[in-house]
Amino acid sequence: MQGNLTTLKLLKKKLHIRFSLVVYCFMVICDVHAQAVVTIPEATIRTGSALTTSTVGFGNSAVLSLLGINKITLATASTSSPIQPTDPATISTVPLNIIQMQVDNISGALTIVASKPLITLTTVAQDIFVPVLSLNLGSGLLTMNVFIASHPSGWVAGTYSADLIFTGMIAPLTKKFSITVPPLIEAGGILPLNTTISLSNAAAFNTDKTVVNSFNYISSLPTQLSLSSGTATFGYTKPASYSGLPNLSTLPASSLLAAKVTGATGLTGPQIQPSTTPTSLTGGSAIPVRSTNQRTIETSYTLTAVQLKANFVQAGTYTLPVKYIASRNPASYPVTYNVSPEINSNIIIEVSPFQDITAQTTAVTLNMNTAASYKNGTTTTVNSQLMANSTVPYSVTVRATTSSFSNSGGTSTIDLDVLSIKETGAANSVTLSTVATPLFTNAAPQLGRNISIDYTIPATKTGKLLNKTGSHSATIVYSITGL
Repeated sequence: MQGNLTTLKLLKKKLHIRFSLVVYCFMVICDVHAQAVVTIPEATIRTGSALTTSTVGFGNSAVLSLLGINKITLATASTSSPIQPTDPATISTVPLNIIQMQVDNISGALTIVASKPLITLTTVAQDIFVPVLSLNLGSGLLTMNVFIASHPSGWVAGTYSADLIFTGMIAPLTKKFSITVPPLIEAGGILPLNTTISLSNAAAFNTDKTVVNSFNYISSLPTQLSLSSGTATFGYTKPASYSGLPNLSTLPASSLLAAKVTGATGLTGPQIQPSTTPTSLTGGSAIPVRSTNQRTIETSYTLTAVQLKANFVQAGTYTLPVKYIASRNPASYPVTYNVSPEINSNIIIEVSPFQDITAQTTAVTLNMNTAASYKNGTTTTVNSQLMANSTVPYSVTVRATTSSFSNSGGTSTIDLDVLSIKETGAANSVTLSTVATPLFTNAAPQLGRNISIDYTIPATKTGKLLNKTGSHSATIVYSITGL
């Protein structure tokens, strides 16, 4: 009976020893090494989207243990909410509230039950790992998933850092956490279309013409924008239906255009004349990064009415290739980054073939009321009677709508051929008839050409007016035809 009692005590002793092992072997220590870095992918900058996940290693466990039940907390050491830039010193920061973290794994620890809450980074300590029961088999890496929302002001290239403070199973307690934003400048999804000034009638040449060319580009850098023309002059193409037009001996210069960044983009800049040498559209000022990292540029191009009439009279298509060059602004981002995308477009002046003629004086009188007028004939000159507009070579013809001059009652008529008509200063005249007869032909394209007309009854025809008293009239028609 006494032996049995001794055996029972030994069993209790063994149970006590096993239980002690469970209670006292619980501490897991992770040694945080180097610094944790998250790089914002270029694709994220292009799309303005969130970085959905990036797994980052935060350290190795330093103590072998069998069971751990301690928790880990995390906060930043920042005294203000943004993560400050460190390299280079930029004008941007990263708000803490766009960064979320969640423990991914502690390798070497077989966690049976643990809470790994997703937290938004703040300066206040928050639980990130709360194990209920875990078995640590040796040193292991603590990894965390990092989620970063889109930057509300756009990502600016640089490195942004903050100290993360761990408590609990981490040693040392401070870990440098950095976000790296790569430099990026490239053309965006909105490329500039060919921008066209259309001139389809004479009235279109009477006012200044302005068109706006729009495009966008993607940038994580403060930029500067320059403009150049591909050639020193506009190129010229004849209309398909007027292939016989003469070649232009002098092509309009690119410098006729006045280019300026418009206020619609929130930018201002000087007015410049495009040339083959790149010229700043923003006066050398930095264009800041915008939200979503996309910058829309609107550039206006203006030609004055005087320039249009002097340089773009002949029908056809005038094309000037232009090139926008976006590059880093050295004062804002001195680190070497020499990518400068070129964005190409064309400024087109489209002049349609057209002609028109207007009678500025509609009533013409020739008086045969003296002996001298019957003896010598008479001439009446009407200055600037006609105005002609044509963007192609042209001719002007004249004809009468009736077969004779007649009085108001139609009881008396005078033959049409008593009247000769010519452009003032011309050597030859035409005799009026009902057949359209060229007054002149193959005139060069011109806008606003004033034409003075001489009306003559020569002495050789005055005999047909004898015994013709009173007023006799006829309607005369001038016509213009493009050649």
